[in-house]
Order: sequence, then C-alpha cells, then structure tokens
Amino acid sequence: MVSNRESARRSRARKQKQLDELWSQVVWLRTENQQLLDQLNVASDSHRRVIRENADLKQQTSELLYTPATSRATAPPSDGNRSSPYEIASDQHEPH
Repeated sequence: MVSNRESARRSRARKQKQLDELWSQVVWLRTENQQLLDQLNVASDSHRRVIRENADLKQQTSELLYTPATSRATAPPSDGNRSSPYEIASDQHEPH
C-alpha cells in the first residue's frame, strides 16, 4: 500500500509540474503577444503617416507640374521662338 501511495504522490507531483510549466508558457505567450501587438501598432501608425505624407507629396507634385504649365501656356514666349525662361537666361550670355 505504501507503494501505491508513493505512486499517486509522484503522479500528482508530475501533474503539478506540468501545470506549472503550462502556466509559465501562458505568461510567456501573453507577454510575447503584447509585444507583437505593440510592434504592430507602431508599424500601423508609421504606415498611416507614410500614406499621408505620400498623398501630400503627390498633391504638391501635381501642383508643381500643372502650375508652371498653365503659366507657360498663357504667357507668350519673349521672342516667339523660346518656350522656357531658362533658354532666355542662357542665350543672353552667348556672343552674337
């Protein structure tokens, strides 16, 4: 009968050890999960910020592309042959 009691005690001890290990794993996994959620939130915030910046840059690019084109289209070239103010500036320094 002592052997049966000892066997039952060892069995309970093994089960308790397994339960303790499982609880330890639960704690570790919850910590890991929280860290991953924090990283995801940081990445999501960064992604939203980059999307906003990209939209702003696209808008600025669009404004820069269309504003000069509109002013060139409405303003006639200075001598009838030139279409860019940069050509005018560079031609002024050439000897004739």
